[in-house]
Amino acid sequence: MPRFRAIPLAASVALCATLAWAQTPAIPVPATPAPKPVATPAPAPATPLPKPPATPMPPPVPKPPTPAPAPVPKPGTPPPTPALKPPASPAKPALPPKPADKLAEFKTADELWAHFQALDRGPRGQGTTPAERAKAFQEFVNDLRATAELFANKYPADPRRWEARLTADRLTQRVANAKPQAEVEKLYRAAADAPDAPPEIKARARLGLIQMHREALKDDSPKEKVQAVEAEIVSFANDFPKHDALGQLVPSRALLWERRDRAKAITILAELAKHENPEVAREAAALLRFKNILREPLPLKFTALDGAEFDLEALRGKVVLVFFWATGSAPSVAEIPAILAVQEKYRDRGFEVVGISLDNNKDRLAAFVKEKNLAWPLHCDGKGTRNAVASSYALRTIPAMWLVNKKGFVAFTDARGELEDLVKKLLAEE
Repeated sequence: MPRFRAIPLAASVALCATLAWAQTPAIPVPATPAPKPVATPAPAPATPLPKPPATPMPPPVPKPPTPAPAPVPKPGTPPPTPALKPPASPAKPALPPKPADKLAEFKTADELWAHFQALDRGPRGQGTTPAERAKAFQEFVNDLRATAELFANKYPADPRRWEARLTADRLTQRVANAKPQAEVEKLYRAAADAPDAPPEIKARARLGLIQMHREALKDDSPKEKVQAVEAEIVSFANDFPKHDALGQLVPSRALLWERRDRAKAITILAELAKHENPEVAREAAALLRFKNILREPLPLKFTALDGAEFDLEALRGKVVLVFFWATGSAPSVAEIPAILAVQEKYRDRGFEVVGISLDNNKDRLAAFVKEKNLAWPLHCDGKGTRNAVASSYALRTIPAMWLVNKKGFVAFTDARGELEDLVKKLLAEE
């Protein structure tokens, strides 16, 4: 019986709002005029201290007696060791200003919010080395978090505080992962229920709750808990029928039942494949197609990067690795040496490699292929993560390594780490 491992659906759904500069544009909220700052009275002028009375001149200090000359050491006597002076303490470096100190220039809510939005677009000057990039990102996170926290604390009646609080919480979790889950859930619920929270923030908070509740499910969780999470998804879809997350969120209902009731999961996907929302229907159909790849030969035809026509059916009788990857994916590139080694070792026995690239720049891909001397049929439509082949099977994570047996059926959907052993196993089959 072939082994089958399901490929993760990019953590199933991008539920928790990720950093705004990577996923979603800053949420436009009408600026709320801040109260005029209260003028701080100027400090009173310093009072001059009274002059001290004149001090009489001290009497002249007598000259100390001339010291006697040091005795001449006897021959053979080692010279005395001079006393060592303690090393001078290095001057302490000046401490960098705290993020909160740098925010003192922003006097009103609108000024501070404009600064927050500018920061939220992403870090600038990321450096050229990994260490410089890591430092730049850490400084960026600290600045954005400090700005968000200051805004939320300084303007507790401003509706924009909810976005600031969610951002501060998200960054705290990302950097330190130190906030108890109960506190996170309390914040999400408060934002979701707040009368003055904008709809986009309410949706973001509810998606965060759904993700938390999904991640809390175990294989042995009671059916009632699974049903409760499914109800949250359905309720969200009803309240936000045009939200961008629905395409992947709604079909994820099936994933809740994947290990508990596979027949129910398939039924849900079949129903959602007819959904009125085209994104939901497309995603459900892709997931359904992926779950059925063991039942029929894999249909794979395309025009390769070099212009040649490729048809997987022409490789019947051989074992084929279908490698989903991208030049910008470090884990994908890291797999290439092992793939090349296995290909060199087993090519004469009937092992072939086919690449499905999720790159969006064909010229850069072609240069990489030439540099690495990759002699594979390679599909790339320049659509990046929306690559037609990957999307048709709801594939969201790379690298992905599928092994197709001699009959054209997908036998393994995760060959990473054991490619050679699995290839040998399939080559030994009739």
